[in-house]
Amino acid sequence: MIALISAVIFCFLTAASAQNCIRSRDGQFTDNAGAYVFTWSVQSNSQYVDCNVSVNTAANLWVAVGFSEDRDMPDTDVIIGANDGTNQFVQDRWNGASRTAGPSLDPMQNIMNISTMRDGNRLTISFTRPIVSPDTSGRDENLDVCRYVLWAFGGTTTFVNGDVTALGGHSDKGTFQNQLCLCTSGASVGAVVSLAMIIAAVLLAAGGSIF
Repeated sequence: MIALISAVIFCFLTAASAQNCIRSRDGQFTDNAGAYVFTWSVQSNSQYVDCNVSVNTAANLWVAVGFSEDRDMPDTDVIIGANDGTNQFVQDRWNGASRTAGPSLDPMQNIMNISTMRDGNRLTISFTRPIVSPDTSGRDENLDVCRYVLWAFGGTTTFVNGDVTALGGHSDKGTFQNQLCLCTSGASVGAVVSLAMIIAAVLLAAGGSIF
């Protein structure tokens, strides 16, 4: 009986680990120098994630965060923003395979609650994005599976009449070591364990003493 119960629990835990990653509802990534900070918080409905990017940079320079299936810049979902004290922007862009012109503006802007704040040399951009994007063009990366988080900043921003007309190349970039995992589908490991314990109790009741 003990062997049977152990087998049931093992099977449920194996299924849980195979179908679910560890959900990280809130967290923070920081580059090695401590200059770039990316924080996130999954909303209570588990459909959206609130993000903040903060970095020390001059007034006319942009900051960006990217979500990717790998550690490389091409084919990366990018959120980029700047605030020069007069003009500001936060945009959803796509870094395609050809990067000669930098990330292109995504026709479907799947971000909301956008804002920027500058405190001296410290620039912070904030945005909310869906964990699973409605954009089926391939320009957005869904975050219901683990993704690499790429960071970059230090490129010049050119505004004309309040509109962004040009973005210069970054001065600093990198990829965080850990992946961002916001898995929202399937039962939680805790729920699976609870179910396994209930099954074990039923087996015990049906089979009598385990000694």
